[in-house]
Formats: sequence, structure tokens, C-alpha cells
Amino acid sequence: MLVHSRGGRWTAWIVFFALFLALFALPLLVIVAASFATHWSGAFPSGPTTEHYGVAMRGESLEALTTSVVTTLTPSVLALTVGTWAALAASALRRRAKRVLDALFMPPVAVPSVVVGLAVLVAFSQPPMLLNGTRWIVILAHGVLVTAFAYQSVSAALASLGARPWLVLWRVSCPCCCPRLTPRPGCASRCPWAS
Repeated sequence: MLVHSRGGRWTAWIVFFALFLALFALPLLVIVAASFATHWSGAFPSGPTTEHYGVAMRGESLEALTTSVVTTLTPSVLALTVGTWAALAASALRRRAKRVLDALFMPPVAVPSVVVGLAVLVAFSQPPMLLNGTRWIVILAHGVLVTAFAYQSVSAALASLGARPWLVLWRVSCPCCCPRLTPRPGCASRCPWAS
């Protein structure tokens, strides 16, 4: 932490927990309490029930939930894979080639997400790739946005390490990402969380 005195650290933690409780924890607790209530007319919910969860797990509600999960997980996994792969590849390229790759991946971060969504909608609303009205256009637009953020995050992490890219990949990334698959005696000393 940037606060060096003991009293200052305690104050910082108290302020953090007070803000976390007021801004995140209490609203989530209200949502959870409302989900188990038949109605809410006073200060507290009344009539505890699990009926809302039963309704959500059958029929059209289950179909909508499944569509939402697939629509968010599919582009996230693909974007993380493609963005990480591209950032690792870019770190091994020369400066001019890396700039070209940056120019391909960075525009979705630089422009508003509405512009990206509209561009995808216009591009795929006519044959030969007619995706308008399907879930695939949402997956594509979300994937374009998330890929840019994955590429940017991994590129920044690789640039801040300071070692040559192949050395970072071989000595840090591989042993720490896959400690169970490739057991190495020194991995715990380099990565204390991978015990």
C-alpha cells in the first residue's frame, strides 16, 4: 500500500470496507433477499419462497438463461484465447510488425462500443454473411470488444516484465500457468500462489 503508517492503513481499510459495503454488498443482499420473497411491501421482505428459482429453471426462462450464458461465455473464452495468443505473438515480432498488430487489435478500445456494435450490425446485415436477428451477431460484437481488451491487457503485462519475451514465456509464464501439468522444483519460489 502507499500508506506507510499503521493508523493510516487502518483508516484506508475502514474506508474501503465502508464503501464496499454501501456500494456493492448491501445492494446485492437486497437483490438476494427480494429473490426469496413473495412480496415486499415494508422495510423487509415477507413470505419466503424458492418459487422464483423454480420458474427460472424451466420453460422459456431456462431457455433465456441458457442463451444469456452461452452469449457471454462463448465470446469471452474465444476472445481470451485469441487476444492472449496475439499478444504473445506480437511480443516476439519486430517493432514495425508489432505496430501493425496493435493497429488491428486496438481500434475497438479507442472507439465507443456503440460504434463497434453498429459497425458489426451494418457489416453482417446483408448476404453473404447474414447474422442479423441471430445470437451470433451479439457473440461476434461482444467478441470483438473483449478481444481488444484481452490483447491490450496481456501486451501491457508482457511489456512490463522487462525480460526477453521467449525467456518470460519459458521461465515465468509456462511454469506458473501450468504448475500441475509441468511440476518444476523452483516454481513455488517464483510463484508463491502456485503451491
